[in-house]
Amino acid sequence: MPKRRSIQHGAILAIGATGDSWPADNECRTDNSHFANRFYLLTYAVNGPPWPLVAGDRIMKRPIVVFLIMFMATSAFAGLYDNQRLNTLYKKEINGIRAYDKGEYETAFEYLSDTAAKGLKESQYLLSIMFMQGQGTNKSILFGLAWLGVAIESGNEEWQKTYDTMYQALNAAQRSMVDEKVNQYVEKYGSDKQGVTCSKRTAVGNRNFELRCAKNQGTYPEYDIELALTQ
Repeated sequence: MPKRRSIQHGAILAIGATGDSWPADNECRTDNSHFANRFYLLTYAVNGPPWPLVAGDRIMKRPIVVFLIMFMATSAFAGLYDNQRLNTLYKKEINGIRAYDKGEYETAFEYLSDTAAKGLKESQYLLSIMFMQGQGTNKSILFGLAWLGVAIESGNEEWQKTYDTMYQALNAAQRSMVDEKVNQYVEKYGSDKQGVTCSKRTAVGNRNFELRCAKNQGTYPEYDIELALTQ
């Protein structure tokens, strides 16, 4: 099996109530006033209205209407993953992580959106951050939480705590939207669908455990990812 780097990235996310309403996902705001690099604080009020979905709601009254355009493959096609293709996939993920660490977010998004769609957990985690911060793509809290919800299949405790903290701060309507989106993503990009296995192993040179995830050889469905675009 090809070598995999351990999952080491971590971020602390917290939700506070500062008076801002929960952002409409179809607003896709591109400002970064609420965020600061990899470690950031989500400052949206948890008791505000959910994402406006119908005409007459807050977003429809604005002079500039912003649209949410979703690109999803209506049907998946199967991809055969042998040892060579898996190594290529892992190299693409490493290139994406390097680009992210350099602040080259558009390049990172191009790499990581592909590897995340194929089930790689570290890619899914970083993609969740990129959506929530609007790095290399339009900001989408909903999509970000959905990708984080898929990433935590890995068993990473830090990611799980992050997700739980954010989820518990949402109101009932927001939780329902996140639940639905997470379920949709797990059906397409989850471990079972994409043949990904995660396990804890003893780290080389010490007694600590590290989490390792790997995609198994086999044939798996391939899907495009969902994007939020403004017009």
